[in-house]
Amino acid sequence: MFKHWQSAGFRASWDLLTIPAQLQQREVIKLQTKLVGSRRTALAVAILTQLHLSLLDCAEAAERLEVTGAIAERRQRLLTAIESAVTEGTSHDGECLDQRLKFLRAHGRYLRAFANLMVAEARLLNTVGRDALIEANGPESLEFDLPTPADEEPESEETDADGS
Repeated sequence: MFKHWQSAGFRASWDLLTIPAQLQQREVIKLQTKLVGSRRTALAVAILTQLHLSLLDCAEAAERLEVTGAIAERRQRLLTAIESAVTEGTSHDGECLDQRLKFLRAHGRYLRAFANLMVAEARLLNTVGRDALIEANGPESLEFDLPTPADEEPESEETDADGS
């Protein structure tokens, strides 16, 4: 009987000694839970910030495309007017070449703005987790018709010097 009381006493003493460690473990678990929550919040804020920046970039690229398109259109009209003036003899060829160069530069800026808009839209789609290639061409665009080993014909080793 004494042995039973002794083991019960040891157990009670051990349980009393582990109380601070258990309290510490509970505190660590609470802190880890808070940390996970704050990390999730920070991740959500980062994603929303990236989405907002992508939207701003896309809007800026669309505006730039509109402006450069208008400039290129006006340059083309001016070029047409100068070309007609050259044919009438009221202007010289050098001015026509100068206006053609300005139009080509404006058209190049328009094409660059269009490419920037496509990149901005691809970034926006990437931000929301979509693939820009699939969005642009549809899912069927990614189906490749690759030959399987059974479809391939074995190459013959019997070729003449002329290739037949």
